[in-house]
Amino acid sequence: MARKSLRVAGPGDVPRNMTIAEAAETGDRLTLLKSMRKSIAEALTEGEVHPRDMAALTKRIADIAREIEELETVQATASAQGDASNVRDVKFNAAAI
Repeated sequence: MARKSLRVAGPGDVPRNMTIAEAAETGDRLTLLKSMRKSIAEALTEGEVHPRDMAALTKRIADIAREIEELETVQATASAQGDASNVRDVKFNAAAI
């Protein structure tokens, strides 16, 4: 039987039992969105949703998935370009031009 390889958890990873409120407390938008997506998906899967709410929740989960994808793309791009927040400012030297 094939085993899934382990990996280091990233900033946008949602722990298995994290509630939406706990995700909101982290201050990380990606974590919050993933927690919301998980909660909505579980409600839809378990049939806890009133039929009149199905369309709205289905649209919302699609919107959340799109937002997650966009944030992950931005993070991957920033990661690939390097983190500019650690760059030390130096005094401008006009003679160096």
